[in-house]
Amino acid sequence: MEELDIIHKRIKDFPLFSGLERTQVFFLLTYLDARFEVLEKGRMVFPLAKTIDSFALILGGSVELAQYDYWGNRSIILTQEAGESVGLPSSLFEDWVPPAGVVVRSRCELLFLKAAKLRASEALV
Repeated sequence: MEELDIIHKRIKDFPLFSGLERTQVFFLLTYLDARFEVLEKGRMVFPLAKTIDSFALILGGSVELAQYDYWGNRSIILTQEAGESVGLPSSLFEDWVPPAGVVVRSRCELLFLKAAKLRASEALV
């Protein structure tokens, strides 16, 4: 339970959890199949050229959204830091392949959540 308390303190200010009681946050984390991961610099957060069904809250570190051309050259589109989310828009659309990759810029602590459960057709009633 101590681990959940630590995560609660770190995520309570994210808009998704804003205004929720501690027990409601834990219920939502369970419902969204929350998974905590630490990734080192250079790792891919989401696989390239594949659909994604989760998004991540950046609890520490930073990531880069990058596009790769035919020759493997990388163009950085955006850098995201702790306190932001990554992959949410891409994960909400079923069978959609995001046009950019997400690469860890500095050691990153991420909380992955299943976006499919946020879709209206699958949400709790």
